[in-house]
Amino acid sequence: MSTSNAVQKQWDIGVTSIASADRLIELIRGASEDNVQPQAVLAICALGSAIHPHQRLIGEGVNALGGTKNVRIENMKLSIGLQFGGTALYLRQSTPGVAAFLLVCALKLWHVDDDVGDILYEMALASGVISRWPASAQQFSQVVSTIAGNAGTILPARHLHDIGISMLGSAIQTSVRKVLYEQIAKQSVAKILTYVFSGFQDSDVHSMTLSGAASAVWLVAILTWIVPDEVRVYSGPRLIIGPQGAKLTVNLKLVDGLEQGWEFTEWRGEVSLVDLIVAQRDLGMRPHIPRLVTKHHFQSLYALSIQDTAIMGQVAGALLCVFSERGFIYHRRGHPAQPLRNENLSRVEVSTRTGLLDVASDWFCGEYALIMKHYGWTVAELQSGQTKVYEALQGWGPTFADGGYVSERDQLTNHLCNCINDIYGHRTEGYDARTYVEFAIDLATHALVFVTRNESPSQKEPEFISPSSYSIVQERMVGKLLHGHGMLSHHFRQIILEMLLPHNEKLRGDELVIAGNGMVIYPSIIADPNCKKKAALGLTVILGTIRKGKERYTVVKELQDSLPSELVELGYLRPFDGGKFVGLVPKAVPNQAELETLSTVRGTELMVKNIIRFTDLTTTQPIDESSRIRTFDIKSTTHRTGRDFSWLRAIDNLATAKHLCNEHMMTRHGEEALAKRLADEHYFEQLRWVSPFSGHEYDEHSKQGRKLVARTCQDPLLCLYQLSLPDLFAIVTHGVSLIKGIALAESIADEYVILT
Repeated sequence: MSTSNAVQKQWDIGVTSIASADRLIELIRGASEDNVQPQAVLAICALGSAIHPHQRLIGEGVNALGGTKNVRIENMKLSIGLQFGGTALYLRQSTPGVAAFLLVCALKLWHVDDDVGDILYEMALASGVISRWPASAQQFSQVVSTIAGNAGTILPARHLHDIGISMLGSAIQTSVRKVLYEQIAKQSVAKILTYVFSGFQDSDVHSMTLSGAASAVWLVAILTWIVPDEVRVYSGPRLIIGPQGAKLTVNLKLVDGLEQGWEFTEWRGEVSLVDLIVAQRDLGMRPHIPRLVTKHHFQSLYALSIQDTAIMGQVAGALLCVFSERGFIYHRRGHPAQPLRNENLSRVEVSTRTGLLDVASDWFCGEYALIMKHYGWTVAELQSGQTKVYEALQGWGPTFADGGYVSERDQLTNHLCNCINDIYGHRTEGYDARTYVEFAIDLATHALVFVTRNESPSQKEPEFISPSSYSIVQERMVGKLLHGHGMLSHHFRQIILEMLLPHNEKLRGDELVIAGNGMVIYPSIIADPNCKKKAALGLTVILGTIRKGKERYTVVKELQDSLPSELVELGYLRPFDGGKFVGLVPKAVPNQAELETLSTVRGTELMVKNIIRFTDLTTTQPIDESSRIRTFDIKSTTHRTGRDFSWLRAIDNLATAKHLCNEHMMTRHGEEALAKRLADEHYFEQLRWVSPFSGHEYDEHSKQGRKLVARTCQDPLLCLYQLSLPDLFAIVTHGVSLIKGIALAESIADEYVILT
């Protein structure tokens, strides 16, 4: 069991104090008749003080504890020894007592009385209850055995069965299915329940995340039975149990490295990502080579002549031009460990291929041919031979021979050596061209960081070059950019960060803001949200640190679990009314959205969870109040709601989405003609307006093919939210003809979402 909080939970147990002498006498009398320890009864009641069951369930618990009997008469019978059951009578007279009894009922679904007592004892230890009401594990078990008979009429066995059917019937991975009923240690159960119920009690905790799979059916059954409105369960991106606004999110997945396979996170304390970045100009650390003196560093360190140093800059500049013009990024569902060959890319993956120059800033597009001047070379040095090397690289690509594998970088090195000997043979006599070809490849690869720059860097900006520190990174990038299909957009971002911060550990890909070597690097879009394709991958690099209060952190990571396709169907698109073209008018108009970011601490890392909040005009209401597996319907009301959001997924989709521009504008007559052709081909029969502004989830498995049109009114946050949803091919119309966007989408993908 892993948790983001190292501090022991201390429950508020003041409500369990004895309110009167009469109550104390009742407890002592009832406990002695049942042969249980009063201290253990008080401790169990203290555990119940942090549990707030559903109101209907409290009534059922009272009845199970003998709620139909007169309390005064039963006390009188106890006092003269006519009956036992005083412990149950005591418990039912307070809400914490009933809540504790309900927890016992839930635990008995999977454990015998002694094990239930052990779990309650471990919970009392973890929560600090035992320090106030000392009792042994055996005494806890005695109390459980005493009230176990009352649980017979209320045990949620049917609910456990329904939960199991619901989980097994959803799209859960086979590896997860195998452990859903696997029993975990009693200590782990106690820790999970302690942290969950503590989080429910703590008003400073905005939300909680519980990730794991072992014994998930039983754990989810316990939680959804006791607090059904506060628990939601996800299998990947799909919500399978519970309401959207639940405080606890359970992610069904295998958690690596944990003995019992569960990880718990509390999200508290709203933060501003930009405010976490503290600029500092006098850090006194320069561990790498300043970028502007790179040329002189190579020249002096390797005793290169002026001519050879110039050649190295020309080769690097030519190679960067090839990378920039031939390099592609693309987005696809999943994260393959190995690159795919061209023939293995799907039609949608090919359609999302985006040239590096298409996502680079206007500054880079106008500057990349002479980018080596930012590493110390002059324009005159570069222009004299860079064009010849560039021409020699045209049409060349790595091959795969039957005689053995040769890496793409080695093939490139050999080809460049031959080109240099052909072009500069009279200058390099006595030198091995490989001496500076290797450094030229290092320089060209590192210069790809400028693809993520939105403007010319100043001389003071802390970009360094350390060629020997990321050779493995270069192997990945060189090979993928020289292939026709390019590389995954999130891999490209990750490698750029690894080159900007050499000597760091290999990044996982969930880093949103990262600090190292006196620098802080973060996506520019988080400070200026927009839906522009240009500079979508832009990074801001400053001298500084990451701080929250007085604490300093090395990285801010983004939670990317449980990002559902939270869309509600608003109706089919109907461009014609009685044969007359009326255009496409959305069924709902969204309102202004706001971004909320919650955080939790894990050592020197700060984990954040992003939520888009807005005023919704619809909400979810249960259709059948008596059903434990609750179904929902849309009711008209107004409330504040929120949806999980990922900056990193939004950035990847924004960079690889198709964007319409002014050249796609159409006249009214042209729109009508195109709409008629699409209608004749029955394209509008599957298209639906959708909206994120409802707790009612669009059931992606109930209909064939998702062809969706989402209304955002060009609000940047709403647009980015839609782009963060997994995992549809996206077209952003930017106010251009929606009919044109539909025609383009139909020619590319079977499933898509159009943002208008």
